[in-house]
Amino acid sequence: MADNLQETYDQIPYGSEPISGTHPGHIAAIGTLLGLTPPDPSCARILELGCAHGDNILGIATMFPRSNCTGVDISPRQIERGHALATRASLSNVSLQTMSILDITPEFGTFDYIIAHGVFSWVPRQVQDKILEICASNLSSHGLCFISYNTLPGWHVRGFIREMMLFHTRTFPDPTLRAARAREVLEFMGSSLKSDTPFGALLQDELKHPRAMPDWYLAHDFMEEFNLPEYFHSFMERCGAQGLQYVGDSEVPLMFPHEFSPAVKQNITRMSTSLLAREQYTDFLRNRMFRRSILCHSDELIRSSFDSNTIRNLFVASPLAAAPAGNAEPCAFKHPNGGGLRAPNAMLAAAATHLGARWPASIHYPELAALVSASLVQVERDIVEKSLCEGVHTCFAAGLMQLSVGPSPFSTAVSEKPLASPLARAQAEEGLKVGTLQHESCSLDTSEVNILKLLDGTLSISDIAARLTKSPEEVSRTVTKFARTALLRH
Repeated sequence: MADNLQETYDQIPYGSEPISGTHPGHIAAIGTLLGLTPPDPSCARILELGCAHGDNILGIATMFPRSNCTGVDISPRQIERGHALATRASLSNVSLQTMSILDITPEFGTFDYIIAHGVFSWVPRQVQDKILEICASNLSSHGLCFISYNTLPGWHVRGFIREMMLFHTRTFPDPTLRAARAREVLEFMGSSLKSDTPFGALLQDELKHPRAMPDWYLAHDFMEEFNLPEYFHSFMERCGAQGLQYVGDSEVPLMFPHEFSPAVKQNITRMSTSLLAREQYTDFLRNRMFRRSILCHSDELIRSSFDSNTIRNLFVASPLAAAPAGNAEPCAFKHPNGGGLRAPNAMLAAAATHLGARWPASIHYPELAALVSASLVQVERDIVEKSLCEGVHTCFAAGLMQLSVGPSPFSTAVSEKPLASPLARAQAEEGLKVGTLQHESCSLDTSEVNILKLLDGTLSISDIAARLTKSPEEVSRTVTKFARTALLRH
């Protein structure tokens, strides 16, 4: 089994990239809002299981130079690539190791954050149990775990698509050929089924996802030997048996039934005997197919809802931008995700204005409250504080604002001799996609990559322009874009 997994990931490496939902600063903020006291991520011990070639754990190590990060993966080819990337980025606080998850014991060490993204559902039950055992045995007393996994009922339909792909490629043992052949049946089904029947409409909608994915994604996420989705309540029963409990979901808006009518919400509450039951009912209603669960030790005391008062200790960020004057937009402030604020009160509108001006950098909540108070001198400070706390809480729950336990590890100002993220510069040597210091992926063009590679803190804008035979104005515009994309260091 281990040899088969290693072979497939050596032959077709998994596309590794930073996953914002796994970021310890984000996970810790959720834990803090629920009454926990998670360790400071900036100096934490962090473990990633199934790290591929490490873009996710290397990104975390870059943002937290005082942390101690470890990534393990069964594929020597992927770890070798990760080693090369870490060396080019001069990262001394990260260790990447080729090993099976089954070989990890309590002696491997204690970690404050344990991440298992894109692993759990794609390994046999024995390895799944081992992942939960590691999360229990190797987690520090106040630490947090992140595990993502495929869920039912949503994967009933995706499972049908997987079975079609496996049937169509059953005579092609070479995994490098199977993904390309699997596209044939995806295209066949997409062109054969019409949307004028319930089944056709359902499948046409579901086919959009695999048809848009690269071959490596199809080969692993859809066509691996193991793909074991399960219901949330079943997953949590297994966690409970290991002494772990549910904290929340890294995709915060899905912790709240925003989209349901008041009557539906009342019925969910009436039928639910516990938080876990409520979560399962919402999964049924959403036909949910993927979860990003945050876990902790079962002896930790967790609040049943977010405590708005704890926001005062956190850092807030948001890309909300005011709609143009005279625009017929229904929202006064728009978010890139399509959401927005329709009619915010004066406190929230002032906060959105200040946050948008600082974006992508965060603002410590006490500073944000002071800025809002200064712009609303006619409103008493206590009223500003209460309204602002509630507003930020609501916007975080809706996915319109971000919260973190620490300040932004990047600069939004262009210095005389700009310094870019060392990891991004190392990634630019490989291609056009790099990781930002917001822990997100960013695609660049060739010209931008050439400029990024020279931002080592020793060259001015004019120096770079001369080396690349570009105008200083063009280089300045590009570097300013980098600053607004969280690619520059302080």
